[in-house]
Amino acid sequence: MQLVRVAGATRRRSRPRTMVLLDASTGLRCSELMALRWADVDWKAHRLCVERAIVGGVVDDVKTEYSREPVPIHQDVASLLSRWRGLSAFTKETDWIFASPFQAGAKPYRPGGVQQRRIAPSAKGAGLGAGIGWHTLRHSFQSWLGMSGTPLEVQKELMRHASIKTTMDVCGTALEQQKRAAHASVVELLRPITWDTVVSSDTHPICGA
Repeated sequence: MQLVRVAGATRRRSRPRTMVLLDASTGLRCSELMALRWADVDWKAHRLCVERAIVGGVVDDVKTEYSREPVPIHQDVASLLSRWRGLSAFTKETDWIFASPFQAGAKPYRPGGVQQRRIAPSAKGAGLGAGIGWHTLRHSFQSWLGMSGTPLEVQKELMRHASIKTTMDVCGTALEQQKRAAHASVVELLRPITWDTVVSSDTHPICGA
């Protein structure tokens, strides 16, 4: 999470950092993240209700019906949102959680602008290279689910994919390094057997006969 470890964070920096942390911990699409209103936070049940999306500044419906599934949030995430609400100038139930002061709160921030002005420079400064954006956070969320041993069916529900095939396709790509690491761990277990000795002593590559 080097991306959000900004030294000496100020009020001005708090908003994009809160956005990034919320997105990284929930896997929301950026169109859903920016479309959240305070009324969408179920403080008692600790979950977010995804009711809409914003694409190109236009409020629209969510991507699929599965996207409407409530998103659980940890107590720490709820506390983060509560602290942000205390800092925000827009706190009514109908206000956008990430309302833009440049639009007098009438519209939320545009994700492309936040990515270009804040996320990309922060990623570069953290040594993460180019190409880091909102969708990186969504993919990372699923990768972290896999690393924690979360079953695929649960990953599908948390990612709100319409099909588990999508979950598996993304998972297969994102976990390539983990598969290599797992393979390496098995090789390490076999290290007491010197590989060169085994090869040189075998007269047959399959059974050693």
